[in-house]
Amino acid sequence: MRRIRITMEEALLKQLDRRPEVRAQGRSGVIGEAVRVWLREQETQSIAARYRSGYRIEPKIEEELAGWTDEGMWPEAEPAGRVEGKAVAAAPSFPTSTGRSSA
Repeated sequence: MRRIRITMEEALLKQLDRRPEVRAQGRSGVIGEAVRVWLREQETQSIAARYRSGYRIEPKIEEELAGWTDEGMWPEAEPAGRVEGKAVAAAPSFPTSTGRSSA
């Protein structure tokens, strides 16, 4: 670790010193943790800004997904025993915890 000197407003320092975490970890520990949290937040904001910028420059998502909107939908249900006009076996029924069948 490296020792550094920082300047802080007197009122802020008094608030800091009143906290039980500072008494337990010391000023250096609490200030170090605050800097780590701040750096993570800055990185998160930077990543989000790059995503926003990228989509502003190349807003092609609508074009890329064109024609695929219907692919993610389930087809309309056919009457039991018929799918697309062909006869099919009925769906099996399974017993439930009450002993009755689910169908």
